[in-house]
Amino acid sequence: TGGTAILNVLANDLLNCNAVVRSEVDLTLASALPSVLTFDIATGKVTVKPNTPKGTYSFDYKICEIANSGNCSTTTVEVKVDAPAILAVKENLGPINGSVGGNTTSLIASDKLNGVQAVIGSNPGEVTLTGTAPAGLTINADGTITVAKGVKEGNYDVTYEICDNNNIGNCSTATSTVVVTAGVLVANLDNAGSVTGGSSSQTLINIFDNDTYNGSKLNPSDVKLTAGTDPKGYLTIGADGNAVLKPNTPAGTYEVTYEICEVLNTGNCSTNKVQVTVTAPAIVAVAENLGSVNGRIGGTT
Repeated sequence: TGGTAILNVLANDLLNCNAVVRSEVDLTLASALPSVLTFDIATGKVTVKPNTPKGTYSFDYKICEIANSGNCSTTTVEVKVDAPAILAVKENLGPINGSVGGNTTSLIASDKLNGVQAVIGSNPGEVTLTGTAPAGLTINADGTITVAKGVKEGNYDVTYEICDNNNIGNCSTATSTVVVTAGVLVANLDNAGSVTGGSSSQTLINIFDNDTYNGSKLNPSDVKLTAGTDPKGYLTIGADGNAVLKPNTPAGTYEVTYEICEVLNTGNCSTNKVQVTVTAPAIVAVAENLGSVNGRIGGTT
């Protein structure tokens, strides 16, 4: 940030064993002045400019007694500049849904240079960011991290370093954690309502049709289906998700539980069931006039 290094170079100078009175002497620069310093000959003030690299800077000045212009003395001003404090702070970044991917907030959101928020860039007073990330994660120029689509759930450590552009070697390192979550998988109840049993099999419903993945209609290829068993043996769920009622199913209520699990994260599962009520087919006996049969000889109606 720079600032005042010396309020007045004359403060410890003497004339006739007494403190120098500014109005009694001429003050001049007696050497080249480092570009990072300013020297006010009116006040004797020495200032360090902002973003000055660490190091020791010096110049000479001369004072001459006004009453006796040949009575002069020259001395050296030496200013030591220290590198600013730099601090990289661990961040917990995310969560990011790995099934769709996304960007985190910045790695350096809490990092400090000289006590203020660090800024990534190439200018003096800014910092340079370098780091390594696990496969599927990319550190961006602005300090954010991109999680690619298809990264499995878990905690991923990213080690990075920020370095002060003004001072080589003035760096700080931290390891932050990116939290990647599984997709949001929801299996919903599949109620096929009431159907009439018959002599042929019936496809009732597809269990995938009302299930969702990250809030959108499920793509069956994103999950693995595990179907349960109907204890009565009449209702099945196929690998394609179709719930099928077998021929000649007696009237009654039937249900089969199923589970879908995310292919990307096999432990991320959701369970529900298929339900159906089967009614017996209508049966009607109708009176018939079957004609006459000669009972003497018999016959068939």
